[in-house]
Amino acid sequence: MAESWESVERTAAAAIEAVADARWCAQEGTKQLPQRWPGAEALTRTARELAEVDRARAVLVAEAAVWMALRAPWARYRAAMAAPGATVRLRADDAAVPWAVLPGAVGAEPSRTRRELLWAAGDGVSIDLRDEARDVVAALREVTTALGGGLTDALGMGDVDEDAGALLAETDDAFEELDAWAAKQAGLDRARLTWPDRLHLGVHEALRREVPSASYGLLGTDWLARVGLESAQRAIVDGRRPAAEYAEGVEAWVTEPGRRATVLGRPRMLGADAGEVLGTLAVCAAGVVGGGMSPGQRRGVHRVLDGAAHALGRGLLTEPGFLLRDAGLSGAARERALRAALHAELARARWDAAVARFTAAAMRRDPGMAERFGAEVTRAMRCAPSPSWAVHLVARAMEPGGAWPGRSAGRVAGLWCAFATRARLRERCDEDWFRNPRSGAVLRGAWDELRAVGPTRDLAAERAELRRWLTAAMRQSA
Repeated sequence: MAESWESVERTAAAAIEAVADARWCAQEGTKQLPQRWPGAEALTRTARELAEVDRARAVLVAEAAVWMALRAPWARYRAAMAAPGATVRLRADDAAVPWAVLPGAVGAEPSRTRRELLWAAGDGVSIDLRDEARDVVAALREVTTALGGGLTDALGMGDVDEDAGALLAETDDAFEELDAWAAKQAGLDRARLTWPDRLHLGVHEALRREVPSASYGLLGTDWLARVGLESAQRAIVDGRRPAAEYAEGVEAWVTEPGRRATVLGRPRMLGADAGEVLGTLAVCAAGVVGGGMSPGQRRGVHRVLDGAAHALGRGLLTEPGFLLRDAGLSGAARERALRAALHAELARARWDAAVARFTAAAMRRDPGMAERFGAEVTRAMRCAPSPSWAVHLVARAMEPGGAWPGRSAGRVAGLWCAFATRARLRERCDEDWFRNPRSGAVLRGAWDELRAVGPTRDLAAERAELRRWLTAAMRQSA
């Protein structure tokens, strides 16, 4: 039987890779894959059988089942997003902005009037694309219902009400203070923020000015080498294309588990993307230092591990010592960069908390979803986009072929695990763990534990570490 499960594992891993390789083709769902892979129903049955005897392999097979189920509706959705009618422009001589990357374009637009008009035009496109998005959501509901709650949770689609609620409660006061500061820096009235204003706050001119985009990659790879993860550093291939005016951000893709990973995409014109690059490099590192598991398991799904590594990497910008010694910032420049990085980190975390709770409710088919969407996002961010965007957030919850998809539940759980890992690093190394050569071994151990057994949670201890980290960072940035 063990050999049989290993064969199933290899098949599931290969199916995932085949879908991922075809990701960039808009019509992928209507084309035959290179080989004949099991369909979603067969993979779902196998995942449920495996869950009783080998959970790690069961999660891998469940991931393959979801991707196979979503291939066709996602292909139609992606094709609709790429159609000429799904671009936004205000005047005939303006460059067309693809709707899929509209949030970044709106955020980077310096004119408040144009930001509002662009977003209003995008609202119309979001309505036009709702049918395709609803088809994706319907397929996602069907396959996750068939898989069952345990496997759905493991895929980063579970109920995170307690985690998300704790995250919002612990960061309310700090976010209030930092948000007021960020709004003042951007010349905006925080009491009257619109959603385009919220997107513009993510630009963080102070962070872009003090930590230029050309330094993002070096900051990340130099850190990995310094803490004793040279092998991970050498295994990361930089596949980023040159920066473009409107880009979707960066993603991590572990192309050869245990051996090689690739950074895909490019940073947008947002200061917050400094943290995204550092987080992506950390995800790549976590993907290439693991050992002791079969290729399929290493190739498979570790959503909490991904989230933990990503949060730990981007959190480097909230460490005053990292900004001083690695980014070379001191005095007022360091304080500005630290406040901007803290604001970006809390905004990202609170957004993930809101989306995770809303997605879980949408998958349960709770009533009043339009009102729930507005309430969840406004609770976290003080304003919200129009309800027409809600279905798109759920549709993107498990994009097939996505290298770093927006599984907000996995990101929230990973963030809490990152606080626990940071506490372990401080205890076994020192406050400047990001410069200590012994930190690499501690990180390997923490990441291996997450791969093998998943998170061992102590929310009370994690909340205490969050408060300690936030208090220290706020004091240093004052």
